[in-house]
Amino acid sequence: IWSLANCEMPKLRCEGGEYGAEIVLMSPWHEENELHVGMPKNMENIVLKNAVKRNGEYYCIPNDNAGIFGSAIGSGRTLKEAINKALDAAKEIDVFQKDFKENVFEEAQATVENGRRFGIHI
Repeated sequence: IWSLANCEMPKLRCEGGEYGAEIVLMSPWHEENELHVGMPKNMENIVLKNAVKRNGEYYCIPNDNAGIFGSAIGSGRTLKEAINKALDAAKEIDVFQKDFKENVFEEAQATVENGRRFGIHI
């Protein structure tokens, strides 16, 4: 923050690896209801949206966001490692009517491959 405030570009380090992955978490129940979120012991790979903590438990308040209550994230030295960490976190979280696309990364890879046919390289 100090560097940016002084018009200097900070030197960033990726401690968890240079790859990252995110899975959007949703629950149809959460579209209109407060949602209890049973968090895993290791919470570093879970990001909640509109969350409150009451008596040691996490809840997400409805947010007019089509049931989306957070994300499972992962980082790693390889893309596969980052994806696996995100998938593991998504599977661990305990939520009523939890929904996420387990094959989201395969779909993304197919889109990347289709883009290459048109000269788009990522």
